[in-house]
Amino acid sequence: MNTFKQQLYRFLRWTQTYTGTDMVYLASGTFWLNLNKLLGIVTGLGLSILYARYIDKDIYGNYRYILSFLSMFGFFSLSGMSFAMTRAVARGYDYTYKRQAKIIFLSTLGITVIGVISSLYFFFIKADIAIAMSLAVGALLIPFVEGTGNWRAYLNGKKQFKQKTIINVRAKVVYLAGMLIVVACNYFFDTSIPIGTLIMVAGYMLANGLPNLWYQLKILRTIPKGTRTEPGSITYGIHLTAAKIPQTIAFYLDGVLLYHFLGPVSLAVYSFAIAPVEQLKGLLNSMTAVAFPKFATSTANTLRKTLPTKLLKLIALTILIALMYIAAAPFVYNLLFPQYNESVQFSQIFALSLLAVPLGFLSYALEATKRKKSVYLTNAIFPFIQIGLYIVLIPQYGILGAVLGKVIGRLVSTVGTWIIFNSKTK
Repeated sequence: MNTFKQQLYRFLRWTQTYTGTDMVYLASGTFWLNLNKLLGIVTGLGLSILYARYIDKDIYGNYRYILSFLSMFGFFSLSGMSFAMTRAVARGYDYTYKRQAKIIFLSTLGITVIGVISSLYFFFIKADIAIAMSLAVGALLIPFVEGTGNWRAYLNGKKQFKQKTIINVRAKVVYLAGMLIVVACNYFFDTSIPIGTLIMVAGYMLANGLPNLWYQLKILRTIPKGTRTEPGSITYGIHLTAAKIPQTIAFYLDGVLLYHFLGPVSLAVYSFAIAPVEQLKGLLNSMTAVAFPKFATSTANTLRKTLPTKLLKLIALTILIALMYIAAAPFVYNLLFPQYNESVQFSQIFALSLLAVPLGFLSYALEATKRKKSVYLTNAIFPFIQIGLYIVLIPQYGILGAVLGKVIGRLVSTVGTWIIFNSKTK
């Protein structure tokens, strides 16, 4: 085994002359992150098959709408803090995590307030009991999902990818068990749409929130009292969050608009169209989580010289993956999701958005090197283009409009980020 490991490391070091990258570090890090992503894909795929076969499309559409609506206000969870946290921890400022964790949890209560107020609107104005009840419950539980999951950022900063994967596996087991109970309740008790939606939303929140809370508290106890907080880290995290507000809204607005214009069934079809591609995107994005601690110790000039060549090679690989998915999609849906065969053509078009994934490295590089103006430009301008595309295309073309809006928006954002990265903007 040791001989095999030595040979593998020798091969990876040899490939460094071609890639110009620390392949031993990247392979060891991405192995654990990709294992975690792979387990997530297997779990998500298994649950998706069950949802397609045993969950009514109206219930599933309502469920996706509530998650999209609440997540649209996810900026209250101060997602930018996670990047600042990873950067600070990677530089030895461990106590930053403890301070930021408290701020993040309290801030997520903003989602609760908006969710509860919105549920009252659906109950008294729209007379939609299914959405009103589930939205209220989801709003009350979401701080435990969005406000306690930043232990992942701490482990990323520590480069403890193996430990992070082990913890994620345990959390996924709890999530899988919880959602299996949800599917069983909906199927065997033949629940109504309001009750079925409520069970799905509550099950999702509890199955994700309880493991997050447990591990958050566990990791907080491991941080020594004598460690330091990075000066300016909290302010920087707030800056990153503020810059990402339009991006967060843009990411979930498509689901909200589809629900309001076409109803829950169309949203269910759309959700199944984009889900497999988003899983592939997540698998590719795991490399950025590994690279981020490295970026945090590099200068902007160094990254500007070394990244472009590496990204071009990664783009070529991504094109191959996208073409393979487009060819395989009809067979995959016919085998796994025959109830959602109408999603196939939309999913094939959406696969083109994978071409934007490699340049996600550029956004991470801008954040890691504290190029604040560039971060604001990339996260404030391009999401508005995405939002504009949704507003124009979804009412006109429905599901196809949402897919085209997402693909065009991501590609425009990718090209724009490349231009900004190579500029002298700080």
